[in-house]
Amino acid sequence: MGDQATARNPGVGAGAARSTRGLVTGEAVELEIPTATVGLRGLAYLVDLVVLAILVIAVIWGGFALVATVFSNDVGAADAGAWVVITLVGAMLIVVPAGIEWLTHGRSLGKVVAKLRVVTVSAAPISLRHALVRATVGVFELILTGGIVAFLAALASPRGQRLGDLVAGTLVVRESVTRADISPVRFTPPSGTASLAARLDVTALDDGDYRVIRSTVLRSGLDPERHAHLCGVVVRSVWPRISDLPLPTAMPAPDVLTAIAAAYQDQHAPADGSRATDWVWSHR
Repeated sequence: MGDQATARNPGVGAGAARSTRGLVTGEAVELEIPTATVGLRGLAYLVDLVVLAILVIAVIWGGFALVATVFSNDVGAADAGAWVVITLVGAMLIVVPAGIEWLTHGRSLGKVVAKLRVVTVSAAPISLRHALVRATVGVFELILTGGIVAFLAALASPRGQRLGDLVAGTLVVRESVTRADISPVRFTPPSGTASLAARLDVTALDDGDYRVIRSTVLRSGLDPERHAHLCGVVVRSVWPRISDLPLPTAMPAPDVLTAIAAAYQDQHAPADGSRATDWVWSHR
């Protein structure tokens, strides 16, 4: 009887299971952006490695040729000049990859070929800090170890993240699959849910929970009843962790879930007091 009532009510669903990547709906459908496979990342890495190798060889050849010409009669100065060249090459291994990814909003030549892009775990465009962290860790896991550490880390990660991604808080996603764009979104409590949103304690939710909440609210291509059912599934799964109040079954589930998303955004608003916003990987 209870199962039949649940099936008839699009605002209430069965409980959702937990996974290492966040919430999973009652039908085991995980709602998050499509991450790149290890194979595609390997292809992008090989292309980028060839480009970087050409640049490094050019700097080494040109630098040492300059040192040999200018300091040919001064051994001490020549040694110092050689160390300068070596230092520049080392810096290139970090600065060049980081600069390219930052200026192109997460794309390099290899990622263009493989149709990939680097974004934050919240699907936002990466900053210079993200790019520098990825490149710095990449010197160890991609260059010094020949990519073996990065390969093993990506295989072990549920979302295919290498160590640099884990430290920086980034993901590599597939543009070819999503045909998507990055756009900002701001959740506001729907009419009649503002007081409810103010009473929610969303501190127990993590980024994985929020990604599923956000994706469910923004889920497109579903009829209203189906969308309401999925929202009900997620609301029921998180409600015991965010409120001691009875589940608001009289309110539409999409409105309640939107209020939860708004409360989470407000709690994680910038420290400067500016309005909380978020970025999503959404279909065009």
